[in-house]
Amino acid sequence: MGIASRTLRRNGMAEEANEMCTRIRASDDYYKALGIISEYVNITGPDDDMSEDERMNMQL
Repeated sequence: MGIASRTLRRNGMAEEANEMCTRIRASDDYYKALGIISEYVNITGPDDDMSEDERMNMQL
């Protein structure tokens, strides 16, 4: 949640970051939380060659 929220904020999407965090806190399990995060950002693994900023720019 923290990484996704920071990524959104760094890219001028503070309102979306707040909305996402509110929805995650209201969810009742881990998998629902992951689903909510994936609505806002692309979830990638540590082996991804792109930086966080490069990934976010591709989504915009």
